[in-house]
Amino acid sequence: FVAFQQKSLLPDTKWVTFGGSYPGFMAAWARHLFPTQIHAAVSSSAPIQIQVHFPGYKEHQAWDMQYDIVGGRQDCLQVVMDGHAAIADTLRHGNYQYVADLFGLCDATALLDEANVDMFLGDGVMDIPAQTNDPSCDDVTCNIEKVCEMLMDLTLVRNLSAMEALAEVAILQRDIWNGDASDDDCLIVDWNETLAYLASDEAQEDGTRSWLWQTCTEVGYYQTCLKDSLCPFGRGYHELWMDYEMCQVCFGLNSTQVQANVAATRDHYSRTDIQNTGSRILSVQGDVDPWSVLSITAGNESTMPLHWVEGASHHFWTHPSLPTDTQAIKDARDLIYLKIMEWLREDSDVVTEGNANHQNPQQRVQQQQDDTEIKFDKL
Repeated sequence: FVAFQQKSLLPDTKWVTFGGSYPGFMAAWARHLFPTQIHAAVSSSAPIQIQVHFPGYKEHQAWDMQYDIVGGRQDCLQVVMDGHAAIADTLRHGNYQYVADLFGLCDATALLDEANVDMFLGDGVMDIPAQTNDPSCDDVTCNIEKVCEMLMDLTLVRNLSAMEALAEVAILQRDIWNGDASDDDCLIVDWNETLAYLASDEAQEDGTRSWLWQTCTEVGYYQTCLKDSLCPFGRGYHELWMDYEMCQVCFGLNSTQVQANVAATRDHYSRTDIQNTGSRILSVQGDVDPWSVLSITAGNESTMPLHWVEGASHHFWTHPSLPTDTQAIKDARDLIYLKIMEWLREDSDVVTEGNANHQNPQQRVQQQQDDTEIKFDKL
């Protein structure tokens, strides 16, 4: 798209890339790989560090649950951890029907299958809205503060056990997500059915299969919950084999191929050290966002500034402005504007010995196509 400026824009036009999440990843690397074409970049909530295994996502969710700025508290986190531990213990003692009845599962015998139990416990029996945390949302469990308030009321006021409290929240969240669905609707826990859904090449509105394809062929980012981690859910119930099996069943890619794909992506982007040699890249991160674990963590303040937005979730400042926006969100937008205006007053990069090896965009696209053909010829 940069070549377009040669057709109808002024010759001194400067390009700035913006993006949040994966587009933020691309915004940063576009500037770093094409410094003479891209003048500057604003990279919001970008997972710059590419890796197969990403236990830090769920560990950050645990940290969020006790983060007082967003209404979290330590005893709230404790309820979540204790509740999942109690479910695991109950299942180990063979009380499948009790757990199924408590959480509204369609079939108690599903919990006899280890893979189903792994899916049920490993990603949490209830949602912790860390990535989507919105202080001004309306639903009763739509942010961390509201979830914690409900869990505290259920355990401290109504004297429910941690497991019972999680069930109350889980069923309420399910009812909200299902909209006008009947209260009698039950939850299907079936790992094989999940694999079949993801393996289908029929169009899906949620886009899950498209993102899964990208994780299997490029970036990984598998959010496990291991025994020795700080994950707040069922520790040891989401291991890497689950993610590898999705890649195998859905796309025919085994674990060795997935690891090789992620390594190839990392090698492609890591030919140069963006964190220490990049310039005019503004990295903006929300401290509530679990993806911030993989962000640019340090840099020269003048050339690679890093700004943390207190109490903010995943690139929340890129959303349309609302009267309910916090001051930290407003300040982040102001900072982005001022920094870009400052950089636009600077001269554009010119070809030097240091960046002469950077291909022009057309050459880079052709090289990527060649690399892709080589990679898939090997699969």
